[in-house]
Amino acid sequence: MVKGNIAEIEYVYIDGCAYSKLTVDVEEAYQGEVQETITVYEDGGYTRLSDEKAQIEEHADLSQYTEEEMNNLLIDHTFMGAEHSKVGDTVILFLKSNEGSILGDSYRINCSVFGRYTLSNDNYIRTEFLVENDNPEGVSTYSNMDTFEVSVSKSMLEDKLSQQ
Repeated sequence: MVKGNIAEIEYVYIDGCAYSKLTVDVEEAYQGEVQETITVYEDGGYTRLSDEKAQIEEHADLSQYTEEEMNNLLIDHTFMGAEHSKVGDTVILFLKSNEGSILGDSYRINCSVFGRYTLSNDNYIRTEFLVENDNPEGVSTYSNMDTFEVSVSKSMLEDKLSQQ
């Protein structure tokens, strides 16, 4: 778990998955030891249509697009409706190591966007989702999912993490 500031973002497409490759300047490590600057892969980001051409052509006709258009059109990949991180964001991240993966010496956000708290005014904001169970038999269905944000006061979250 770290608190830091996002210094740089690069959007990458690896093995059919879109990531935001974040360079994070670590202000405080609440658990574990990390370097002052770390690389974190966040699920989602932007890809060029040309990056995904092979996969999309199996399902759609792309002949209407020129090569230039395919290189310039962006696809926005979001997870659960969460906003992408931005350069300058102050974040608390719950991380896991990518050691031994194709992503190399880096980290991923644990539980995807649910492991990222972004500072907004005096609160940390985290994406959540709500599932309405409209089935009288009690079987969970995921047809009525809504995303919303949870807000935790800056001082409360930082104090709790410092006590770890």
